[in-house]
Amino acid sequence: SETALGDAERLQAATLFRRAVVDPLETAWSRAGPGVRGECRRALLRAVRLEPSRAGRRVLVAAIAAVASADDVEPWADVVPEVFAMCGEAAEQPQRQQETACWLLSELVGTRYAAAIQERRTELGRLVMTGLQTPALSAAAVGLVCEMVLASDVDGVREMQSVLPAMEASMRSLAQGDGDAFVEVLQNLIACAGDKAAFFKPRFTEWVDLMLSFAAARGTLQDAARRLGLEFVSSLVESKAKGALLKAVPDLPGRVLIVAFGFLGELEEGDAQRWARIDEDIEEDDDEGLHRAGEANVDLFVRRFGFPLVKTTLATLLQR
Repeated sequence: SETALGDAERLQAATLFRRAVVDPLETAWSRAGPGVRGECRRALLRAVRLEPSRAGRRVLVAAIAAVASADDVEPWADVVPEVFAMCGEAAEQPQRQQETACWLLSELVGTRYAAAIQERRTELGRLVMTGLQTPALSAAAVGLVCEMVLASDVDGVREMQSVLPAMEASMRSLAQGDGDAFVEVLQNLIACAGDKAAFFKPRFTEWVDLMLSFAAARGTLQDAARRLGLEFVSSLVESKAKGALLKAVPDLPGRVLIVAFGFLGELEEGDAQRWARIDEDIEEDDDEGLHRAGEANVDLFVRRFGFPLVKTTLATLLQR
């Protein structure tokens, strides 16, 4: 039951189980017989349904994904049906089950279970749209969409573009909530933009506007989220879709340089002295603050757009 052990004990138990599966030196999972593995799988599904804490469920999801993806044992035949069953259950905590299902599908959609998931595309689409329209589920739903895009071919990416407006609304909502969850979702979107920039092509203008608004939200969003907002745009700029991006947002070079130069000017107390002492040739410095992000992105944008496109904006900014 949920109360048999405390949160810390359940979290530790799930972590230890996952290590036993994925640690190549431990091999306890591959040594177990099919009967033992079957009972463990059933126990994991029961546990993730009952687990009340988000941290505990995340570890259990990782354990289930490790078990399902273990190459040296038989596939988990009913894992996909069991995940979708969570979404349809009349549970006491339906949103908790739906969030867990989104996490599990995010882990499985790029694996040998992809075909089984696609066979249930109607249920999958319903879960995604429910998640995007429900604030408590939107982070998990956006993460699931990103993993689906990354695992899809060109036609699959095109089919999913219809969810872009709902994702934009979810991102605006997430920006007002848990800062850490928002940062995690931005990281997922950056991975998606870097590898499958064409997914955003029908709404390049809207996504650039959205992400630059996050980058400019000084005093409202965490610096990490603001930095990632600009990084999303830079990922699009570095992609093969740069030409289409410039066609959709012709004033993009000037806009991103203004934001990047703004980052350069945001030195916290004591930062000016610290930066004065930094040798720019020392590669070991891995500072990820806004100043460093601004510096890196000014260089990237000038290099990717070419000096003729940015010279006017650069001259204006350097005179300030």
